[in-house]
Amino acid sequence: MPKAWSFARVSTAHQAETGGGLQRQADQGPAARWCQRNGYELVEHFSFAGSAWKGRHLAEGAPLRSWLEQAVAGELGPEPALLVEEVDRFTRQAGHVALGPLLSQVFPAGVRIVNLREGVVYSEEEFNRDDRLLADLLDDIRAAHRYSTRLSRRLTGYWDQVRERIQRGEVVRPDAIAPFWIGVQGGQWVLNDRAPLARRIFARALEVGAVSIARELNAEGVPPPARRGDPSRPWSSGALVRHLQNPAAYGTVQLLRGQIHRDGYFPPLISREQWDHVQAAIQDRRQNMGSRGRRDLMRWVGQGLTACSCGSRTRVMTSGTGRRQRYLQCERRRDQVGRCQAITYRLDLLTAHLLTRLQPAQLAQLVGAGDEQREAAVRRREHAAQAVAAADRALANAEAALGEAILDGRSVEVFVKVHGQAAAAATTARGELAQAAAAVEALLGQAGTQDLHADVAALLRAFSAGEDTPEQRRAVNSGLRRLGVRITVAADRPALGLAVGDGQVDWQPVSWAQAEYLEQGRAGIRSIDLGDAVATVDGEMAAVHWTTEPGDPELPDG
Repeated sequence: MPKAWSFARVSTAHQAETGGGLQRQADQGPAARWCQRNGYELVEHFSFAGSAWKGRHLAEGAPLRSWLEQAVAGELGPEPALLVEEVDRFTRQAGHVALGPLLSQVFPAGVRIVNLREGVVYSEEEFNRDDRLLADLLDDIRAAHRYSTRLSRRLTGYWDQVRERIQRGEVVRPDAIAPFWIGVQGGQWVLNDRAPLARRIFARALEVGAVSIARELNAEGVPPPARRGDPSRPWSSGALVRHLQNPAAYGTVQLLRGQIHRDGYFPPLISREQWDHVQAAIQDRRQNMGSRGRRDLMRWVGQGLTACSCGSRTRVMTSGTGRRQRYLQCERRRDQVGRCQAITYRLDLLTAHLLTRLQPAQLAQLVGAGDEQREAAVRRREHAAQAVAAADRALANAEAALGEAILDGRSVEVFVKVHGQAAAAATTARGELAQAAAAVEALLGQAGTQDLHADVAALLRAFSAGEDTPEQRRAVNSGLRRLGVRITVAADRPALGLAVGDGQVDWQPVSWAQAEYLEQGRAGIRSIDLGDAVATVDGEMAAVHWTTEPGDPELPDG
């Protein structure tokens, strides 16, 4: 028995989310009745949300293209049938574009396309039986293409009017283009009562990912913005990422993939520099597994800031037997790729060492940089800004070319690929600019260290008593990020290096076995866990002297 598949398509993701067209087309009654009358087995129903006028339904990886390729290759059995509501569900491309592959590849392979509403079967056999049928198919394809073309022209005219009004600064489509923290008052855009919540979300995004933020907001019962469809749906990480990447946060409107763009259109929620910092943090979490995951379980103060001297990232691991102990290890060593034989650091001892290095005097010495380093950082920031400007120009050109191709009805696969590459390059350039700007800010002393000093002192007191929390570790981690601190662990011997930005690494040995400290009264530390790594007196650090034995190899060169 030959087999049949039913196919449904709508033009946009919104149409797919709200049901409507897909639900109507998914009604298997007409398909089942046709199969019963014609001796076919109805195998499966599949669908797609995308423009058939622009050819996205036949793009690489699209389900309809995959089905056609299998059918032409004979993998779906003899005379497979594709059941569609009407011809325009199958294609809205120009007649010669759509009909060419059908006549040269699809129909010769025995494939049948069935118009369920009209009860018409298009196949090579039917064309040979009725000469008019092919002309009817071409007329249906042309009619669907003309309809989409007229609709596109009307939409283009509408968006041209929107573009002109936006350029004049008028309030346009307030329910559609404004983010949840912006409303309208007296005919003007204003920050509404949800702006403090939005600022909180952007601030948290510097520390944790969208999954953690969504979890926090849902746990607190914070209502999400009203959305189309089900208004009771909770905060989701996907929606939060879209809000975090919306340039409306610094006042810019950007629609139609940048074809409509105007700076200063909305009242800014945060500065452009703050927005760039958030984008850099998002990009870092995507690329660096060490900075991802549940930050409420942050176990290492230097999470996302620490690398091995071999150049690889590091991650926290836990021993699997006996008394469970946590360690910091090079990813290359852990993955056993054979490129690094780095030692493994006990996390509690490494934490004790790091906290002794973050005292006010040593931190001030670390952050303070010479004129040469500051000038180099400023130059890097300028070069990064130039790269962003060049990337933005390339992206604008790509968007313009894509828009022209869409309006001309040309194949857009190449233009979409170029646009995607340009968008990725622009995102990378902005991330590099944000990092360069943060380095300059730290070197010029604008970030300050007072808050970090207080956070380090609080963590040290709690750590010495065995009562430190993820929130305390996260606070210190955030302070180190603001200062642009880099942490490096040596692969060949126990040593930890600190640096700010691209500055020189300050190495010190993590030699807890030979550490000597001067006690002033009581040492409030759990010696069974930390050995001689740090000494405190009534919760305050006393003094630590790190020593090495004769014959120890030299520390890695900074």
